[in-house]
Amino acid sequence: MPDKAQIDQITDQDLVKDLRLGDQDAFELLYDKYGRAIFGLLCKITNHPALAEDLLHQCFVKVWQDISLFDPQQQRLFTWICTMARTLGQDKMSVKNDLDQIQAGKNYVKESIAYAQEKKPEQIFDLVFIKGKTYEELEKEMGITREELKRIIRSEINLLRK
Repeated sequence: MPDKAQIDQITDQDLVKDLRLGDQDAFELLYDKYGRAIFGLLCKITNHPALAEDLLHQCFVKVWQDISLFDPQQQRLFTWICTMARTLGQDKMSVKNDLDQIQAGKNYVKESIAYAQEKKPEQIFDLVFIKGKTYEELEKEMGITREELKRIIRSEINLLRK
């Protein structure tokens, strides 16, 4: 396994090019580069590490299968993978939820919005990547500029990568 410095030197553009060629070494590098952050995101969604690990593997299999659909002009590779992971996690949780969990989820959303209005970075990150809120929705709800939202999210992503 390459060290962190080596992984950080590999560009997403090179990874995507190699993945599209079916390069398994590139796939391993991709996993080394983003696996921990995606696992953290899935743990937040599921609150269950074993389930998050299963979803992590499903997510990276899906990345391998769907890499031809990735458009670097539309979004960054990490964002694309986060969106894929969030969708997998939410789909899995919606199958498992009963009425009590749905109510708890509603309470969580209300609390998340309240925290976000206090401009807590981790809550803003959750609203975007876990709850699927758009920048436009958050701008209206919270009165924060898009640039500030992006800055907060970039900061949270950097924390996840550590």
